[in-house]
Amino acid sequence: MPEVNTLIELAIIGGEAYSSRVEDRHGERITVAAPLDLLVADVPEIGREVTLKWPLGGRGRCSTTGQIVDVHHGLVATWEVKVTGQFRIEQNRRYVRGGGGEPIRLRRALDAEDPTVQGRVIDLSERSVRCRVSDLTIKAGDPVATWIGLDDEVIEVGGSVLRVVDKPDDKAHGIVVVFEPGEAQATAIRRYVMRQQLLARAREARR
Repeated sequence: MPEVNTLIELAIIGGEAYSSRVEDRHGERITVAAPLDLLVADVPEIGREVTLKWPLGGRGRCSTTGQIVDVHHGLVATWEVKVTGQFRIEQNRRYVRGGGGEPIRLRRALDAEDPTVQGRVIDLSERSVRCRVSDLTIKAGDPVATWIGLDDEVIEVGGSVLRVVDKPDDKAHGIVVVFEPGEAQATAIRRYVMRQQLLARAREARR
């Protein structure tokens, strides 16, 4: 559990991520300061789920999920969060990024009726992909299912939207999706990216 005064990242599941601070802790509950830049759409309701992340020095950071069980209004507004998920350590690793132009299909995984749309990869790593898609209503925090075409292989992996950048001129969204693939999928993505980098260097050398 994070110590009192620890700076944390607090993400409303289905909404935005905010910076906050631990004000108090007791058992499986922690009290955090209500974010000052909170969007109206993210004003919490009792029972709303959140993701908490905080630094672990040079080891990376710890993350878990929780549920808002109380909201206190006062000189310093605070939320009381009950931790409900497992603790996970996210290592400070630099993942190789590359690729670009690969076909991608993406579906918001909130409803069985949500459509699947097609787009193109900007670049990807074994933990995230940047892509452009059209005709998709989506926002940061939404869970998504993705299918990424890598040569003759299609990687299917679930994740969540980290960021959406609207492009009104061409009506295409720039979307960043983060995910946690299985080891076999991560290896396939890593090998593909490294192969694309080698091919790009070979093309440059021939010029």
